[in-house]
Amino acid sequence: MDLVRELKVEDEEKALKFLGSCPESNVVLMHNIERFGMARGSTPFGAFYFGRIRSGGRLSMLGALYGLGNLWFYSKSEKAMEGVASYLHQKGNLPRSIEGKSTHARVLISELSNFSPMKWREDPHHLMVATKVKRMKYLPCARPAREHEIPRLLSLTREMEIEQFGSVSSSEGFAAELLSMQINNGTCFVVEQCGEIVSKAEATIIEGKCAWLYGVYTSREVRGCGYGTCCVASLCVSLLGKAPIVSLAVGKGNYQARSIYRKIGFRKKGDWLIASTLRL
Repeated sequence: MDLVRELKVEDEEKALKFLGSCPESNVVLMHNIERFGMARGSTPFGAFYFGRIRSGGRLSMLGALYGLGNLWFYSKSEKAMEGVASYLHQKGNLPRSIEGKSTHARVLISELSNFSPMKWREDPHHLMVATKVKRMKYLPCARPAREHEIPRLLSLTREMEIEQFGSVSSSEGFAAELLSMQINNGTCFVVEQCGEIVSKAEATIIEGKCAWLYGVYTSREVRGCGYGTCCVASLCVSLLGKAPIVSLAVGKGNYQARSIYRKIGFRKKGDWLIASTLRL
């Protein structure tokens, strides 16, 4: 048996075991399954889950297509990605963005071109991991964010997306809900200057397993002061008190950010790809 099919609630234990074989790549998928289950639901955290089932009922690939069109996946091989695009096309569920291991993502993108006139913008990243934080100066300058600061954090998120993508790419309602969840979990840190938040870093964590760091941004006018480094390092110290490893994806061409992450204690684990569609 070798088929791609929808995964349902009864597959949750199998899915989590499969994803848990490489937690540094799968924090988002594992967290959402553990917290929200595999039922589709009506929130942006609900997803259409599917997987490739091998002989003996074993998974060799798992994907989650979220309501906003974002596809996160994990696969054991390039071979296991073959035919996934055809399956999604048959289901009428083609993604608008893809995130996962580079070589595996490109198999999917290549096959998707057979079913859609969309072109893909590929943004190569490095997957980096840290198991400890190197000694840093000025760590006390960062602190956990507070609920009433969400509007300012959303403003920084909009600035970040416009700078990176040329437009705001996320739903503000979803972003606010995600920030609220992170703040309650203590996984969003900020740095203030003269009473205004100028730098932020966010994370999703599965305690005892792994954390995924993202949403790192510092206002243009205060860059070069070490605020971003302080924010990330402080958050990582907190995260590594709850999980043994922190992972992140950083743009391959973002040499400054890669240098900062190495300074904090991160090392490259593999190649990652974030791709999004461009309408003709």
